[in-house]
Amino acid sequence: MRACHNANDGAGSGPHPGPPAGPVPFEGGHPHPFRNGSPDVSIRASLAPYERRWLALHGNTRGAIWILIAGFMTVVQSLMVKQVGTDLHTFQVVFLRCLFGLTILLPLALKAGLSTLRTGRMHLHLMRAGISLTSMACSFYAFAHLPLADATAYSFTIPLFMIPIAMIMFREKVRWRRWTATAIGFVGVLIMVRPDGAVHLAVPIALIGAFFTALVMAIIKRLTGSERIITLMTYFTIIGTCIAFVPAMLVWQTPTYWELLLLFGVGLTGTLSQMFAAHGWYAADEATAIAPFDYSRLLYAAILGLIFFSEIPGLNTAVGALIIAGSTLYIARREARLRKAARGKPSVAPPPEAQG
Repeated sequence: MRACHNANDGAGSGPHPGPPAGPVPFEGGHPHPFRNGSPDVSIRASLAPYERRWLALHGNTRGAIWILIAGFMTVVQSLMVKQVGTDLHTFQVVFLRCLFGLTILLPLALKAGLSTLRTGRMHLHLMRAGISLTSMACSFYAFAHLPLADATAYSFTIPLFMIPIAMIMFREKVRWRRWTATAIGFVGVLIMVRPDGAVHLAVPIALIGAFFTALVMAIIKRLTGSERIITLMTYFTIIGTCIAFVPAMLVWQTPTYWELLLLFGVGLTGTLSQMFAAHGWYAADEATAIAPFDYSRLLYAAILGLIFFSEIPGLNTAVGALIIAGSTLYIARREARLRKAARGKPSVAPPPEAQG
């Protein structure tokens, strides 16, 4: 998925005038990355009025709706990971998530054609898959051992890690405003961690996972200039399944039927959340207009954590999460303003959690 505006030029810049002829387009007018042929004509005809109404909405409105749905899917995935992660080893959960994700994604990739597997940047795909698996293992461990809202809040530190990574990898100039916002964000982390008491091992692991996720986003930023979304997702699931197989076999224990069902749900919701997030960031005219909607994940996590695990977020979690959210939103707006000033037009960037 796109990591900066010039990664895949041509994002929608306003309400779509209407449904285009031919295959249903991807958000923002791009060819749909998961379809090559046309669906049944009668189905297309019956859905055409709804498609026109949908595309008549402002791009930011469509983007916000997609992000809200993607956020809910992400939290549902985390809930299921928490459910199975206390009984099954994290390595096994990661492997089965990739395996079930592959069974869902591969038919879509084959339908789109073998051209989706053509790439001249296999080394970056391999690097991305290895780092993504590390990030996923850390995140899954955190969700299994921390309250759902706490683990979700720690994932919001990803943009804070993106600042030094962007400076090193892309030689971006980071001035005092963004450094200040980053420092304030990590103050929020300290408030959540409560350093005066015992710190659970899952807390530093959650932060390590956020760092690796930020690193993955930097790699995706390089890949999206030449690779389609379906290509990125397919290579991650294929390579990730192969790599995760070995450590999973070392700790393997046969899952129950209920655990297999939950793990299939993890693969399904994880894959869908990536697709929906990709739609959202392509549809949006301005990243800063829809970025706040990604923080709906914290609300979802608090509600679902209370319902399924009787977890009530503490005051430290709420205050720390608000500080982190405020600092990362400022960073997003600042970067968008700088890009707009440099290019003379709005720019769109995906959320840091939308990785494989």
